[in-house]
This record gives sequence, structure tokens and C-alpha cells, in this order.
Amino acid sequence: MGDFVPILTAVASGTFDSIENVFINIARHVPLLNNLRRRKELDQCLSGKVCIVTGANAGIGYATARKLAERGAHVVLACRSEERGRQAAKELSGLPPLPGCEPGQVEFAQLDLCSLKNVRAFTKSFNRQGRRLDVLVCNAGIMSPANKLVTEDGLEMQFQVNFLSHWLLAHELLSEQRKRRAKAAKKNHSSSSSKPNRKSSSSSSTALTTASISGSSMQSSKAAAADAAACCSLEGTRLVMLSSLTHHAGSVQWGDKQSANGYNPFTSYALSKICNIIMAKEFQRRFDRHDSCRYGHDSAVAIHPGIVHTHLATGFFTQTGHTALPFMKALVAPILNGLYPLLLRTPESSAEAMLIAATAPAGKVAGRYMHNDRLSRPDKFAEEPARGVELWDLAVALTGVATDASLA
Repeated sequence: MGDFVPILTAVASGTFDSIENVFINIARHVPLLNNLRRRKELDQCLSGKVCIVTGANAGIGYATARKLAERGAHVVLACRSEERGRQAAKELSGLPPLPGCEPGQVEFAQLDLCSLKNVRAFTKSFNRQGRRLDVLVCNAGIMSPANKLVTEDGLEMQFQVNFLSHWLLAHELLSEQRKRRAKAAKKNHSSSSSKPNRKSSSSSSTALTTASISGSSMQSSKAAAADAAACCSLEGTRLVMLSSLTHHAGSVQWGDKQSANGYNPFTSYALSKICNIIMAKEFQRRFDRHDSCRYGHDSAVAIHPGIVHTHLATGFFTQTGHTALPFMKALVAPILNGLYPLLLRTPESSAEAMLIAATAPAGKVAGRYMHNDRLSRPDKFAEEPARGVELWDLAVALTGVATDASLA
């Protein structure tokens, strides 16, 4: 009974999500309804912003990268397949910008989340370039392979690809960004402190009027306030973690994260997705307990972008249909293929939700969970801070990475 409730909750959530998708898909074809749903975050330009999107050669990742590039961002497509990644970069590089936005830039960088060694190589390469990072979208993933798969690191593949490698990616990239900002803030503070005080001159070199002292003091105060404001307005990185409404069933697998005692495709996938919510919340707690004037205003958000019409989702539903109705295998695929356009969101629609997660004001989304394009409450299991610490410590142990002081 204990395992049944979380699984039933996930299934029920999926059912309601599919019903909502019907209305969303209809609304997209009715201009008035579509305009009513449109969010202001979709209309902003992102010129000068540097964004990394994992798994950006197809599906939601590709559509998200497109949204960012159309708005003038410099987008790094972090993909496993060099061939597909370069082809995606070629397609997106020629996009015309949205009105008022500058043309975006798109590049490919190889990233294999099945290999922790490869993730480290990716982060070292990016960090060596000294580039800023405004948005990190951890989108790539695999969904419910029928049989248990193990990575070269000896870990259950969904756990590593969907969660652990993204944790390592985020830790290594964000810690470098934070150290750079701290160094720049210290340099700016030292430079400001070393500036000589300016004194007002008068006809007598030895006499200062009360007015000049008062004016100098006021100018000094304004300068100090300006320096403080500049320091505390340091922009940070937005970390976007892809989750799923299946996360409600993730607690079932919590005690056996590597599926050592038996493999279930659905609950193993759900585990990786609840881990991503827990991770986003734990990153935010660590951001919040450090000085944002020193490290910048980093923020993390987890999002379920909808049940989307992608190869991952359709493959999962077809596999599930074949398992549940083995005597109807010949009919399952045609029936589902007819229902997908109605019950599943388009990658374009889900990318809009991803864009909102990536660009909404930090004060609104930091440390939160989004369901489609709105804030929501995740499963209570994901809210417990102690689990965030537990999962962080496990990630440290499995990757062999020491927590950076800026994220301690």
C-alpha cells in the first residue's frame, strides 16, 4: 500500500495533465485564447546572455534553444552526438531574431552525461574560456528503458544521466562563476576603498566651510551607496532542472537508488526526476546562505514542462501499452499515434514554459517547482531539507568532487 499511493498519484497527475493539454492544444489555434495565455517573459530580448542547454539537438531541448536564440542569446548546445549536435547548431544559427532583438549565436559542444569523465572535461573546457554563464538548462535525459542499463561509471543510467551528471555539471560551472564574481567584487571593493577623498577647494587652503564638508560627505555617501548597489546588483546564473510529474512516484525508489534489488523502468525514472527537484531546492538553499553581493544572485528552479510529444514520451507510452495489453500489440501503436497530437503538448509549447523558468524574476521562481508555466507544489517528499543534504552528500561521494566553499 505504501508504494501504491505514490504511483497512483503520479498516474492521476498524468491523467489530469493530459486533459489540460487538450485545452492548451485547442487554445494555441485560437488567437484570442492564445494571447490571453501569453506571458510577458516570452517577449523579452536576451542579447548578450550566454546559455547552455543539454540535450539540445531534439525535442524540448531543441525547441528551448530555438526560443533562446531567437531572442538574441548565445546558446551552447551540449549534446552527446556530434553529428546531430552540429546539425542542430547549423539549423538554429540561421534563425531570424524576433523584432527588436539582436541575432543570436549558436554553437555545439560535446557532452556525454553517461560519463562523469566527459562531464568534467566539458566543464573544464568551458571554465577555461573565462565566459560568463547566465542560464544552465539541464534538459537531457533518458526515459524508462525496458531493461536496466549501467553507465561506464557503474551507475544506473537514468539516475546518472538525468540527475547525477547534471548535478556535477551545475556544481562545476556554478562554483567557477561564483568564484569569479567574488574575485571581481573584492577587486572592485579594494579599488573603491583606495580612492582618495576629494575635498572642495576654497579661497583659503586651510579653511573648509561647513557647506563644503557637508557636500563632500554627501558625495562620499552617494558614492558608497552606488558602489554597494552595483555590487549587490551582480547578476547570477539561472539553473533550470527538468523534472516530471512522475516525480510523485520517486519516493518508492529512494531506498534503492541504483536498482540493486530489482529494476522498474517507471519508478527508476521517477526517482531521477524527484532528485532534480530536491537538487534545485538544495542549490537554492546554498545560494541563499551566502552573500549575494559577493557571489551574485544565482537561482535554481525545477520544472515539469508538460507531457510532451517527443520520441522519449511516445516510446514510453508505446512500451507501457505493449506491457499492459500484450494481446493488442498490433493496435496499441495506431491508437496512441492518433491520440498523441491531442493529449500531448508540442515541444514548442513546452519550450515556452522552459523559457519562463529560465527568465522569470528570481524572486518569483527561486527554489520553486513549476508545473508547465506556473508555480506549483511538488510532492511533499521533495520538500524536506534533510533529503537535500542527503542527496548532495551522495552526489559528492559518487562523483568524488569536494563541495566548493561558495556552495557549502
